[in-house]
Amino acid sequence: MSGRSSAALLKRVEELATRDNDSTIELAEALSDLRALPKPPVGDRPTLTELVGRTKQSKRAVCYLLKVWRTFSDLDIPRERLERAAFG
Repeated sequence: MSGRSSAALLKRVEELATRDNDSTIELAEALSDLRALPKPPVGDRPTLTELVGRTKQSKRAVCYLLKVWRTFSDLDIPRERLERAAFG
């Protein structure tokens, strides 16, 4: 998802957060991409607290999703297997 703007990523995160559990790995990826954006000259990236509010997830869930994606995203594991291992 790299190359997307902060606003586009935030909209994607909000959209994925309202879907069922089939999009959990996509939500983890989008959250990670959003948190990895460089700090803009004016304003800030969304804080964890703001992401919690926008996703309606607990802070613990948001942190878990970020950690899972960072841990496993660089491994050569098919997405379906990763979903089963991390969220199954």
